[in-house]
Amino acid sequence: MDGLSFLRHLLDSGATPPGIGRTLDFSLQAVDAGSVTLTARPSKAHYNPLGTVHGGYAATVLDGAMALALHSTLPAGQGYTTTALTIHYTRPMTAESAPLRAIGKLVQRGGRAASATAELFDAEGRLCAHGSSALMIFDIPAAKV
Repeated sequence: MDGLSFLRHLLDSGATPPGIGRTLDFSLQAVDAGSVTLTARPSKAHYNPLGTVHGGYAATVLDGAMALALHSTLPAGQGYTTTALTIHYTRPMTAESAPLRAIGKLVQRGGRAASATAELFDAEGRLCAHGSSALMIFDIPAAKV
């Protein structure tokens, strides 16, 4: 199934988020070709020693939003990986900042490379972090039977 159909299936089925989404408690809330919205709910388990949400949490949610924005445009049989990630933090987050909303958008997609951006907002609509990524697109080898 192509990427957009797959993501819409996940969204419509209400399935438990796979892998990292379950681990960090973020999930898909909206999807269209080239854009996604994720909702994230950090807890005190995601805090750094300073008592705020660790920057790696925000980076992972933003990376997920950017990657899924690309995923929504891929045909069946293609995959991707992030090759560069830049994150800018604009305000600290705590568990009380939730729910967070990450909006990822595809900027450019070629045959083998893509770029995307994302923004992360707290429950009050304030920008907490934003980022950009470069992604590599590749063919997924067919399973050998």
